[in-house]
Amino acid sequence: MLAHELGHLSQRHFARRMERIEETQLPTMAAMLAGMVIAAGGGGNAGLAAMAGSQAAFIQDQLAYSRRFEQEADRVGLDAMADAGFDPQAMPAMFRAMQRLTSLQGGNPPEFLLTHPVTESRISDTQSRADQLRTTAASKDPTYAMIRARALLKLNQDDPTQAMSQLRQDNPPQSAIHYLQALIAAEQDRTDAALDSLDRLARELPDLSLIPASAAEIALEAGRRSVALERAQRILRLSPGYFPAELIQSDILLQTDPGQAFDVLRELSQQAPEDPQVFTLLAEAAGRSGHEIWGHLARAEQLQLSGSIDRAIRQLEVAEDVAKRSNDFGMASRIQQRRRVYMEYREAAQQL
Repeated sequence: MLAHELGHLSQRHFARRMERIEETQLPTMAAMLAGMVIAAGGGGNAGLAAMAGSQAAFIQDQLAYSRRFEQEADRVGLDAMADAGFDPQAMPAMFRAMQRLTSLQGGNPPEFLLTHPVTESRISDTQSRADQLRTTAASKDPTYAMIRARALLKLNQDDPTQAMSQLRQDNPPQSAIHYLQALIAAEQDRTDAALDSLDRLARELPDLSLIPASAAEIALEAGRRSVALERAQRILRLSPGYFPAELIQSDILLQTDPGQAFDVLRELSQQAPEDPQVFTLLAEAAGRSGHEIWGHLARAEQLQLSGSIDRAIRQLEVAEDVAKRSNDFGMASRIQQRRRVYMEYREAAQQL
């Protein structure tokens, strides 16, 4: 299903749908107005029929457009799955499972299926496409398995052994198992053991920055700030701009030099404008270093990235008020522009 939704994004379906509505809305309104004129002129039923027909044609056009989008997203998603090394047969299999779920519920589909109906033609189309695709051999890079290990540990914090059992089910690389063992050791407050294991693993896989970055993160969480900073800076010397290391360094600077942290995080927010964690740290750094306006602005960005668009808009209103009282009309103008963007976000979300 993730591949299907990525297909919608890659093909700009929401934007194209809005464009289609704009294309058909005026002709539809003109046709309905003509029907009203006919009805007002004594045409009676003929005018009403014209109005109803115009509205029905508009709705049918939107439904047909939506069905084409669903089919296109399925096909693009299947290609993406095959290119990523996943079995494309999983998509038609999932659709059949969803169809069975619908029948078991007495014909009342889950809410998701109201906008993504599963029909026999859709299953046949995806099955036919999947049969034509050959799966690209999965990469031997252990990065995916290691990231999955982190996610499994997060989901099974109360029972780390369950995370290990789930990871082993997919026959991961041995390095991923060692990586998870180190993370579990850190969760159990065995920091030295965790760092030693990760250091050994980093020597075996020197090109994988994820491993030393995880070690720096563990050192930071254990309160060893100087060790964490040294490790993060070592990574940045070898891999300048590596985001996880930049984030760790910023977090440490926040405690020791808020002004420098503010400068670093402002630059980092331009590199990662969609990461709420960056703006959380930036808001705190701004508050500690006397940049009040930036504190409110960063907080607003963090809120809208987290889905709290109404609170974000209110936060921008506070930021604008502070900017005007400080006679910083450049920032006030910038904030007004962001507020207009937020309002457009909210309007678009309400139309979905």
